[in-house]
Amino acid sequence: MRGIQHWASRKDIRIIWTGIPQFQKPPENMRRTITDLNILAEDIFERDYIPAIPPQHIHPGAWDMTGIHYTTSTAQTILNSIIEI
Repeated sequence: MRGIQHWASRKDIRIIWTGIPQFQKPPENMRRTITDLNILAEDIFERDYIPAIPPQHIHPGAWDMTGIHYTTSTAQTILNSIIEI
């Protein structure tokens, strides 16, 4: 992530990073990794970091056995969080 931010600043490009949503189905260690990645991203991207949408707004598709692929309504919620900045 630091490499991406460094590259963008050299190229005078603004990168906006959206937090990774916390899905409930993956194992605990994967959820901890997602939390750690979001903390790191917030530190690196600062004002250009958009927090992940709350878990109650994540709706995995009924067809998804892994529980990490979300519906179009969840995607719309994520897009709305980006538009609000």
